[in-house]
Amino acid sequence: MLRSLPLRSALLLIGALLVAPASAQAAQITGDPLSVSSDDNTGRLGAAFTGSGTPEFCCSSVDQETGVVSPGNAGFVVVTVNSNGIVDQYGSRQGNVTPTSAPTVTGDGSAGNPFRLVQTFNGGDVLDIRQELIYVNGDTHFRAVLNVTNKSSDRLQIRASMGADLLGGGNDRGTGLFEAGPPRFVGGFNLSVGSVAGLFEITGWSHYEEGQFGPVLSRADADPRQEHLLDTVDPTEVDNGAAVQWDGQTLSPGRSAGFEVGWRFSRTFDLDPERALLTTGDIATFKVKLRETGGNPQANVPVRWTVAGINNAEGVAQTNAQGEATFEYIGANPGSDFVSVFADLNSNGQHDEAEPRRQAQVVWAGLEAPAFGEDVNLKPVSGRVLVRLPRNAKVHGKWAHAAQSRFVPLTSQTRVPVGAELDTTRGNVQLTSSKGVGGGVQTSQFYSGRFSVSQRTREGGITEVKMTEPIKCQKNSRGGKVTAAAKRSRRLWGRGKGRFRTRGRHSSATVRGTQWLTKDTCTTTTTSVKEGTVIVKDFAKRKNVRVKAPKRYVARARRR
Repeated sequence: MLRSLPLRSALLLIGALLVAPASAQAAQITGDPLSVSSDDNTGRLGAAFTGSGTPEFCCSSVDQETGVVSPGNAGFVVVTVNSNGIVDQYGSRQGNVTPTSAPTVTGDGSAGNPFRLVQTFNGGDVLDIRQELIYVNGDTHFRAVLNVTNKSSDRLQIRASMGADLLGGGNDRGTGLFEAGPPRFVGGFNLSVGSVAGLFEITGWSHYEEGQFGPVLSRADADPRQEHLLDTVDPTEVDNGAAVQWDGQTLSPGRSAGFEVGWRFSRTFDLDPERALLTTGDIATFKVKLRETGGNPQANVPVRWTVAGINNAEGVAQTNAQGEATFEYIGANPGSDFVSVFADLNSNGQHDEAEPRRQAQVVWAGLEAPAFGEDVNLKPVSGRVLVRLPRNAKVHGKWAHAAQSRFVPLTSQTRVPVGAELDTTRGNVQLTSSKGVGGGVQTSQFYSGRFSVSQRTREGGITEVKMTEPIKCQKNSRGGKVTAAAKRSRRLWGRGKGRFRTRGRHSSATVRGTQWLTKDTCTTTTTSVKEGTVIVKDFAKRKNVRVKAPKRYVARARRR
């Protein structure tokens, strides 16, 4: 099966530090599976699953071309009350700070040397503020550390808070979720997309709250003498936010205080990839994970998917014991497809409001679908692939005319007429053919052999590949038996989806989706099945034999 290089992998090659365009003014840790960013001027935070187009905080965004995550409405705030009762707010969602150093990112993302994004700010003449974000690859959480120093000559009452307007999985509505721990967790659960976003306790909280984002964040940053978070979560679905507070700190001049908290994100319903760029004839493969909010897998749940766009398809998969399922389809035509997937929790065959749903986009480049019984599309996968075209075929172009007289290299996706011969003894080719008069395509890879391609319209879409590599056989002068001489055998591997048939000297193997090997000698044709099931037609015995993986079948020459 072919899949494009996931955007996540491509982004990781860029390195740990992505600096957004000047207008965005943000530094970023690009990890796996999370990317975390921070605004240069205020320390506001951004977070997203790397390769995803959906941020976890409102009102952030993700540039799908670069992977840059813009900061959203999230971060630390420090509230001070001086000896005269004057209240000030600093940092993140409130502003009122000035950066005193450019952000720096260090580390390699390992547990022993995690990524660290460090920034420092002035809160006027009152505070020195240092913010540090810490992330280890493989985690779905990051830690945030705040250190505050009183640089004024006054004694200050301090309240620190961390909060965000949540956008878990790209949706700003959710219900409250609280776990007593330890560690305690407060956040939101979005049913419609199946995502959880929230805070877990490291430095002990004074108060916490989840609910309508405006009042929650207002209480988080309020005068500590008058109001605090309510230590509640909202069981109804609202445009939600979550926050925690640390109260009871008093800082004398020159004294410091530190606070640490974690942001945790999870997908109770995850679809991977969310975006792919493929070539027509490739197999678009998607993996779904379904979890409860506590992380336990949900098994035996139907996962229904539809494809709408230049290609159309639909189907149902079912989660296994690990809560995972896969589905796939083949792109016949160039253009864009939108894939919609939902977990049918009540198995009623339709999407209901409480059932999570996710979407993905596939962009297909390449050739249009081949014509039934007339031609096939070829794409080199690896190694050296050679092609020779039928002499009587009507072809155009220098490459095609040269290919009518000799084998020529295949270097890009190309349409060739049926009857073409391919040499993949040192390479691997993807062959895409029409499924029949009803439309659609089927794809298989062939390698380690030489073969010709045919497709008869009366056989209902079966594409036959016949082994053509010469093997020389001669009779023993004594017993008249057939023995192998010179090239003793030939072989051809196949792996794909659709109705394909490989033909040897003494049998043929018809498949619908499997991986199999056909090996020819002068006296036998052996079909070995690595995956799936193959129907072998034994020419001598005139019968069909069903062969399941990991078995094989040997068809022998007719006795004379």
